[in-house]
Amino acid sequence: ESIRIPDTIESVSENAFGNCHRLREIDCKYSTADKRALIMNNVLLAFAPYGVKQFEIPSGVTDIGNKSFSGSNELESITIPEGVQRIGTAAFYDCNLSNLTLPSTLKFIAPSMFDGNDRLAEVFCNAVSPPLMRGSWMSPNLFPDGTIVRVPKKSIDAYKADDVWNTYTIMDFD
Repeated sequence: ESIRIPDTIESVSENAFGNCHRLREIDCKYSTADKRALIMNNVLLAFAPYGVKQFEIPSGVTDIGNKSFSGSNELESITIPEGVQRIGTAAFYDCNLSNLTLPSTLKFIAPSMFDGNDRLAEVFCNAVSPPLMRGSWMSPNLFPDGTIVRVPKKSIDAYKADDVWNTYTIMDFD
């Protein structure tokens, strides 16, 4: 399945295509070259997941929108570039990720970011200061139970002192 968005459209809501499991391409002036992602004003708003196991978010993206990868259940690996500052609510809901590296530029992680990612065993967070991270009433834990979070050695005390991050096993990766 594909979708063509006319050039006259100037905005698309976050979660516009969340859980569209069979979407193969998004064709519009805001599409990435491979037509797999929709990026407007440096915000990745949508992803066409069908058949994709690995994806690299393009540089220049600063925000991963709410539910932008939601339902991408074939997605096993994603590269999040430096420059991304925010990851929206349920951005990676029901994906199939086993590990993840978060950029040093990350400032905020929204609720339910990884719900449905039961395979997620290890997260590498390069941010020196712990990103603001808040759970929700439905999912107080952002990562599955048992997830190991690896952080820069010089930051380990800050992560262990944070009320949310300290609920995970924190280890250094240096």
